[in-house]
Amino acid sequence: MSEAQKEKIKLTASWLNIMAAGTMVTGVIAPLFSLVYDFENMNAALVWRIPIGSAVLFFTSFVLHYGGNRILERLDCV
Repeated sequence: MSEAQKEKIKLTASWLNIMAAGTMVTGVIAPLFSLVYDFENMNAALVWRIPIGSAVLFFTSFVLHYGGNRILERLDCV
C-alpha cells in the first residue's frame, strides 16, 4: 500500500470521527443544555422528544466513530 493510500485511509477515518463529534454536540449536548436552561418554556411533547432524539443521535455518533475505527484497522493489515 502506498503512502498516499494510507493517508486517504487516515483522512477518511478522521472525517468520520469529526462527523461523530459534530453529531454528538448538535444532537445530544446542545439539546440537553436547551432542556436544562429553558425547561419552564417547553411543552410536554418537546420535553420527551429531546431525550429520544438525543438517544438516536448518540447511537448515530457511536456508529460513525466505530466506522472510523474500522477504517483505521485497514492500516494494521499492511
